Amino acid sequence: MPCASVTDRLMLLLSAFNLLPQAIPMLWGQDAVLAMLSSDEKAKLESSGFATWCIMPHLGCLLLVLALLCVLATQLDRKPRCAMHAVLLVYNGSSIYYHYRMMLVQGQKPLPPPWFHEPETFWFNIYALLFSTAVNGIGTMAALLGTDPASKDGVKKD
Repeated sequence: MPCASVTDRLMLLLSAFNLLPQAIPMLWGQDAVLAMLSSDEKAKLESSGFATWCIMPHLGCLLLVLALLCVLATQLDRKPRCAMHAVLLVYNGSSIYYHYRMMLVQGQKPLPPPWFHEPETFWFNIYALLFSTAVNGIGTMAALLGTDPASKDGVKKD
């Protein structure tokens, strides 16, 4: 199924394109990230060197590496592409779990959590995570169903 192989590769490129806008603010636009938070949370993070000089840049680097691996994986065989989709699904799953824990911390209070400056930011994060998870789910299925051009007679190459 050559269409599945193309779909799989396109989903990896879409994932890479989706990771870049998350990575760049963590590295070079921390003020934009901090502006999303309430004034109390912003003050706490600004005063924490650990958050601004360690956590945010490391997360930005992780996201850049994931984007690079997505692009590189498009040039590989079916199994490594499937593994890359699985890694992205685990990453998205952990992000969804993190947001779910934020909702549990809120208890019965209305969402979004009070540490977000604007409610739209929280909901945008949720929708982006769901979109990214759907993209990687489609990519995983396409990688599992796809064939590699090097395989003969449309038989899956393992």
